[in-house]
Amino acid sequence: MVHLGSQITDMGAYHLVLDELIKLAADADKIGFDVKEINMGGGCGISYLGKEEWNRIKRKIADTRDATWANDLIGYNCNNEWVSEELYCPFTPDTFIQKLFNDTYTANRTFKERLEELGVPKIVVEPGRSLVGNAQVTLVRVGHVGTTPSGQNIVHVDAGVNHHSQNIIVPEQLHRMEIANDIDTAAGFETFIAGNLCYTGDLLCRIKNMLNSKPKRGDYIIIYDTGAYSDFFASNTNSFPRPAKVMVSKTGKDRVLVKRESLFDVFHRDVDWKKRNK
Repeated sequence: MVHLGSQITDMGAYHLVLDELIKLAADADKIGFDVKEINMGGGCGISYLGKEEWNRIKRKIADTRDATWANDLIGYNCNNEWVSEELYCPFTPDTFIQKLFNDTYTANRTFKERLEELGVPKIVVEPGRSLVGNAQVTLVRVGHVGTTPSGQNIVHVDAGVNHHSQNIIVPEQLHRMEIANDIDTAAGFETFIAGNLCYTGDLLCRIKNMLNSKPKRGDYIIIYDTGAYSDFFASNTNSFPRPAKVMVSKTGKDRVLVKRESLFDVFHRDVDWKKRNK
């Protein structure tokens, strides 16, 4: 087995690793080792943004530093080549499986045909974030709308990187966001989105987001496709309680899956040092 990583959006990555695994399985067969299972790891990517929108954002980041926080060079190497995660995926999990098994990719044969030569071992694919990534949205409330000293728009919300921290690991991580109570408006408002913690790095994204309109204090912003890592990375940074998770069915019924933390939950592990152990 291997593990490719996460947010794999290029079928060529799977083809490359499959070639190596099939060669390894064939070599094992020659020495009498029967390979009954091939695990090609994961994980299949999801589309955080549409193809044209994502390409436009990448061009903007490359052509001007006005799009990133503190004019950081994000996503590109010194040769101006994109080397980071792609936020558009040209296939869905179901079409991915079809392409994986049926597209011709090496020696004018399909992966399915090459498997048949090995006796059709069991194939395991780890779906990664494609299983849950777009199954969740995060709601945050606007606390302040203003500008930075350099004149950039900035919106502060009531959830920082302690609740939405993937961009610390992947700086180019950009989620589609909309004002929940003004979702049909399309005026457009380009801004940085910042959290409520007390340090400069508390940004929900280091790339400007395009909201559907200019928000005001008290508005709610929907952050789409947060099912993969937001809850996984959530912490009690600065002793903030973690939020609840609620499941909503197609019929509109809701059910709490994870309860909201209280301040008691955050501090209940603290020991009363005044009490002496008897």
